[in-house]
Amino acid sequence: MGQTLNGMVADAVGVPDFVFPVPPPSYSESHPNLVWFCNRSRTTRLAAMLVRPETTTARGCLIYLHANAVDIGHALSEYTFIGQHVNCTVVAPEFPGYGILEEFSTTADGM
Repeated sequence: MGQTLNGMVADAVGVPDFVFPVPPPSYSESHPNLVWFCNRSRTTRLAAMLVRPETTTARGCLIYLHANAVDIGHALSEYTFIGQHVNCTVVAPEFPGYGILEEFSTTADGM
């Protein structure tokens, strides 16, 4: 039997869908800040946003992980603001199942 959540019985698949709903993608493959990371065999591509500070030299790089129920497009203004004020490059990877990575599952195995 699954876990009880507010009197509802939910299995392992139903709980994430109920608690962490996946929004529709807020960006497309043509977004100017979109970059792709590949595994060594180039069989898997993972999307990320790359935001550089307005100054010519960044003081470092920040990896920004977005909150639940948003994708990297929804959070773009937040991590752009952080990067500009900290003067750093920001890389915001997308989670499997979010944004344009819909072919991946949002399960623990998908991560």
